[in-house]
Amino acid sequence: MTEFRFGYGEIEPVPRRFPRGAAFVGRVCWSWSPAHERDHSYFVSQTRLGGNKWLLWVRRPSDDRPNGCYEAVVGATNTAFDDLVEAAKALLFRFWIWSVAAEKIDRPHEILSTGVLDESELDRIADQIWDDPFLDPWSKLVPRFTSVPEVSQFVCAYDVWAGIDTVEEAALLARGSSIDVLWIESIEGCRAVAWHPRRDAKESARILLEAFWRARHGFIGPTEFLQAGLLDGGEFQDLRDAISGETAANETAALRHRDAPIVRTARELGLNPRPAGHSPDAWMASCPGTSHWLMIGPITNEFGCGWCRRAGGPDELSIFAEERRHRRS
Repeated sequence: MTEFRFGYGEIEPVPRRFPRGAAFVGRVCWSWSPAHERDHSYFVSQTRLGGNKWLLWVRRPSDDRPNGCYEAVVGATNTAFDDLVEAAKALLFRFWIWSVAAEKIDRPHEILSTGVLDESELDRIADQIWDDPFLDPWSKLVPRFTSVPEVSQFVCAYDVWAGIDTVEEAALLARGSSIDVLWIESIEGCRAVAWHPRRDAKESARILLEAFWRARHGFIGPTEFLQAGLLDGGEFQDLRDAISGETAANETAALRHRDAPIVRTARELGLNPRPAGHSPDAWMASCPGTSHWLMIGPITNEFGCGWCRRAGGPDELSIFAEERRHRRS
């Protein structure tokens, strides 16, 4: 299973010394004030320690160190990237994502020098992370944490219907100097699910919570309001009603695709295809032999399941369903 781990001083085992063969990725800096700056140089190296294949190193100036700089492993993965550039991109991308969740850090203010990744590649990675807003509703990129940041503002608490049972969620807003991060706390743990540039706290809470709900709509949705914070019960209901009304319109519009070949195949296979609701063209269906769903694109005539990592057209869907039937028999 592919795994990424990040943190300062949290990754073990690691080499005792900075490796001579480490490849320089790039150097960036943040300058919030004359007395508050951060200067990071990134390196990647290969390893065989602890089941990992690649490590991400950070080097920064430090008056406390004999050599004048602090060097540490801040990221590790067991993914066997064949290409140095791809390893650098993946590790830096996920480390910056971790940094937003863990430290509420904003986009690097300046690229000072480049190495394995050129300036356009570093900018492209940053564009993906500091989008407006960045969303990770299913925690595929942002790791789960044991707690939310200590200084967070309570947004509201509510029940969600998760397809099998009702689960309570609490939404909180963690605020950095130039970024607002929406956190969700539930029985599944604590996770940062969305962020955008800092705004008025109430406005950020509303925008980010709505974006998060919309990203999960059709699969998991809020039901009952439980407790007020930055948003009260009326504001909760207004958001919920707006999304529900839009969903109903999308579901009606999607019915025009009911006879698309991929939808018809899913119906013949007993996968219960139905409009997903988050767009006027999106459909979903039960994934063969599982308790989750897959997405159907009637315009492209394709299906896709991120959990099972299967995709294709009507013929591939039939083969996929037949494989699952054989596995159960």
